[in-house]
Amino acid sequence: MKKREEEYTGKQLINLDAMEHIRKRYGMYIGSNESATPLVNEALDNSVDEVMAGFGNKILLERSGEQMSVTDWGRGIPIDDVQGMPGPVFVATTINSGGKFNTNVYKCSAGLNGVGLVLINALSKFMSFDVYRQDHNGKKLRKAFFHFHCEFNYGKLVKSSVKEVPEKPFSTKVSFVPDDKRFKTASINIAHIRNRLELMAAQTGATIILNDDGDVQQIRTTISEFFKTHYVFEDDTLLFDPIEIKVESQDQEVIDGQKVIRHKELQVIFSYAHGTKRSVGGSVNLLNAQVGSHISAISTSFCNVLYELGQQKKILIEKPDGTVGIRCLVNLFLPEPVFGGQTKEKLESDRSEFESVIQKFEAELLIKLKNTPETKMVLEQIRLYRTKLSNVDIFKKKTIRGNTSKDDPLVDCKLDNGELYLVEGESAGGSFKDARNSSIHAILALKGKPLNIVNQPLAKVLVNVEMASLIRALGVDLKPKDGIKDLKQLHYQKIIISCDADDDGKHIAVLLLGFFLRFYPELIQAGHVFVLEAPLFKIQTPRKEFVAWSREEVNKIIKDYPKHDITRFKGLGEMNPDQVAKYLLDPNIRRLIRVDYVADEQYLFRLLTDSQAKKELVGI
Repeated sequence: MKKREEEYTGKQLINLDAMEHIRKRYGMYIGSNESATPLVNEALDNSVDEVMAGFGNKILLERSGEQMSVTDWGRGIPIDDVQGMPGPVFVATTINSGGKFNTNVYKCSAGLNGVGLVLINALSKFMSFDVYRQDHNGKKLRKAFFHFHCEFNYGKLVKSSVKEVPEKPFSTKVSFVPDDKRFKTASINIAHIRNRLELMAAQTGATIILNDDGDVQQIRTTISEFFKTHYVFEDDTLLFDPIEIKVESQDQEVIDGQKVIRHKELQVIFSYAHGTKRSVGGSVNLLNAQVGSHISAISTSFCNVLYELGQQKKILIEKPDGTVGIRCLVNLFLPEPVFGGQTKEKLESDRSEFESVIQKFEAELLIKLKNTPETKMVLEQIRLYRTKLSNVDIFKKKTIRGNTSKDDPLVDCKLDNGELYLVEGESAGGSFKDARNSSIHAILALKGKPLNIVNQPLAKVLVNVEMASLIRALGVDLKPKDGIKDLKQLHYQKIIISCDADDDGKHIAVLLLGFFLRFYPELIQAGHVFVLEAPLFKIQTPRKEFVAWSREEVNKIIKDYPKHDITRFKGLGEMNPDQVAKYLLDPNIRRLIRVDYVADEQYLFRLLTDSQAKKELVGI
């Protein structure tokens, strides 16, 4: 780069006053000049601090054209002279000034840095204060009030007055008109501001009123309603009702050689929902801090507790997965939080600053989840999440019909809404493949008996090549986010279990039914699962071939055909492709038994473990 021939001496070293520095380097203070929303937040900080300190229980936010006003009923900004100027003028023109540096005045504070009011003044073309107090420069009124009023134009004081009045309509009102030359738009994000007002109302119980150009609304909500509105998605199905945990501590710290008691408080509301989405966020001193050390600490607590409970219940999960499916709101109150900038959107305080409440929370969380029956569902969902990650190829959505890899035992059909035959053995599979209509018939040949899935984790089921192929072929997720499977994604209209009529065939059919009952009961409920009733006998006459499904049917047939030869099928593998096409694939001749769903929690266990129950299974 070519050097510029310019003088660089002490003459070029300058010092900007606070106002000018804010105007030139606004990014340090408001992050972005997209809108004037940060100015409203700065004004709200001071009013919120009064409510949190226990003074006043009402805040009014007004927008009238370009002008914004924030009014509160707190103690009122002191109007005594400070360094030769009234208190409100002092805090609006002098950076790093205010009452938030004195822990005896505010135990917890949102307006921390002594910058907010100067910031508003520097970035507004008009700003005014109206303050009502009973004391002014040592004089105290008993039945009247001092009304202080001042106005600024582009940061310059143009009017200031104090007079006695008989009544006090409010304590402090800050009004301002953002400088449209400083912002891309001088308007504000009213939805963002409303969210903050809702949190204030929910957390403090204060009366919060929003007057948006004449549209007056009182913001009423509870912390539970706020949690459900902002941290639970519309299509969520929560696994249990939200749980609230609130803990606090009184920590003794030494500051400037003096022992100081610091009050710290933590409130966490949470639940878990179906699926893998996470929704965790919150606030610090009612500031919208969605990220930071408080969120990290709480997430770690959930991971620790879920991991410990998984060990106890023998549902092994990986510790980092403990927040899979979580919905969580974290509200932390600290005496002197450290944020990553004046916008205060990220808490940078070290975890050690609030470790006392984190430890109490984690102990309470363990008790709550241990006594919540649905915790087992949460752990199973987390284990399923990790299993699916480890077997990602199985759960990839199949978009092209008819294509299968050479290692995949599935021979797919070309059209959607076809029929999937689950066939016992490679021999029968070969006959079905030769006999099928490739447009509508898909064949999955099973090698040996499928795994008995009673008490088996999904990870072990997926080791079975045929089961993994079946899951992939169906196209329906095992555990979707809302807990209800989207059967529109099902690739087949019918899933047909096709096994021999002997005991081994019945056992295989029962094992397959157990798989559907555990992992896909919705397919049975919707009538998509069938058992193919295999013919038992072949009757050969001089002119015609018949098949029969029972001895009674054989007797009826041979009455009309004195010359006949009866052969019992040993299995579906004994049938040639022509017979398969005619007797097993032709919808006009084949016999299918639709499987009925049995809503009995013990039915699956009996079905797969009790030999008598297997024999009594209807239709097999």
